[in-house]
Amino acid sequence: SPSPPSTSSSSSSSISPPTSAAAAATPASAVSIASWDLAAEGLRLWRERIASGHLPADVVQRMEWQSCGSILLAQNQAEVEELKRRATSLRSHGVHAVVLSARELSELEPTVCVAPEGGALYVESDAQINGKATTHALLDLALRQKKFHHQLGSEVSSFQTGLGSNGLGSLVVDTQGRRFASSQALVIAAGAWSGHLIDTILTSQPCNDDETKKKEKPWADLFRPRRGHLLELFPCGVE
Repeated sequence: SPSPPSTSSSSSSSISPPTSAAAAATPASAVSIASWDLAAEGLRLWRERIASGHLPADVVQRMEWQSCGSILLAQNQAEVEELKRRATSLRSHGVHAVVLSARELSELEPTVCVAPEGGALYVESDAQINGKATTHALLDLALRQKKFHHQLGSEVSSFQTGLGSNGLGSLVVDTQGRRFASSQALVIAAGAWSGHLIDTILTSQPCNDDETKKKEKPWADLFRPRRGHLLELFPCGVE
């Protein structure tokens, strides 16, 4: 059978809410609700861009986009009960989720085997991309733009906020040997560390309550590393 059932997934769910950070959260808290909203919006935007043809065909191909669903496995009754709770949370947020018995799992995905008392959580609407390949594909797409400049391998040393010469808000990013300024937007794409960077920027702005400024780290709570294994399965003889 695959590696640890409670953290494994076939047809991996790299970008959608069901089996990512949002699924592990309890929707009762403000942070958890925000996690759900953020994950759901991310999936919506990916689907919108794929369907609209906004991204060139070669970029989509390199991304390895697959709308193939996902399966979260359970090896014993206790893990099955946890999957049932997750399924309830998912359905309360409008995501169709089904808990499968070991026999039903075998019928759906013959290459996966769990203990007879085990089971699985199946989310048909889930999708996946190859994160590393997507990063390189989007960078290459940006490089096609004449006004796009990039600098790799330089550590960010500080952020500064203020007013630009046009009277609009500006954000200055200092790196080793160079300074970048933007009056429109800054894209943070640092994976699980994005929240920490966003909080660093926000706490650099004026705040009357220093204690609140130190304690509130809302974005760091939304972006957290995910623990587990993602398994992508193919029928025998198919690469």
